[in-house]
Amino acid sequence: MRVFLIRHGESIGNAQRIHQGQKKDFSLSELGKTQAELLKKRFQNIKIDAIYSSDLNRAKETAKIIRSEHHSKHDIILDKRLRERDFGSIDTEKNDIMKSWNNYLIQVKAKGIHPRDARPEGGESDSDHWNRVNSFFDDLKKRHKTEDTILVVAHGGTNKVALGVIGYLPIDKMYKTPQGNSCVNEFAFDGNRWKVKSINCMKHLEINKEIIECFEKIRNVA
Repeated sequence: MRVFLIRHGESIGNAQRIHQGQKKDFSLSELGKTQAELLKKRFQNIKIDAIYSSDLNRAKETAKIIRSEHHSKHDIILDKRLRERDFGSIDTEKNDIMKSWNNYLIQVKAKGIHPRDARPEGGESDSDHWNRVNSFFDDLKKRHKTEDTILVVAHGGTNKVALGVIGYLPIDKMYKTPQGNSCVNEFAFDGNRWKVKSINCMKHLEINKEIIECFEKIRNVA
């Protein structure tokens, strides 16, 4: 089974540097729509057997553009398990989410709670996020044949967790893996294990060659 795991195009929230998670459901920006059109062009001559997407607007809109006339026989299967991580009560529009998360971890560690199990009120723990992404990929293996080609449109954080779920990266490294807007990750499942063919590929963004070249130089810099 061949899987193309895609991050949605730039959203209005991305452009405004707002952490979105699940609570702020922005649509694509004009640049995001252009990125999705370029993804459509990239996949127009590839036979696709199924299209899955997060049900959040920025992912759903990206999937609809990619699907268009080229893969119109396939309905987009919306799956909540592909949503971005929900940080619950610590996620507000104006906060620095990682600063808030780290402060929250200090509090829960003092109570003897493992960081992977730290769950903000109304939100998810690392383990919660992992489990739902893992459940999705387990179902993919059950539903599809080894010769099938699948498109999956999700989010930066969810894509990073997926790299851990399929056994490509350990937990401490998966969160540090870049996932640019509209990037493509390609995996293959041979019936026994996953093999990764590409990560964070953005070769379809030909209109931004200079930006891509710059990103390639700094992608591994902390």
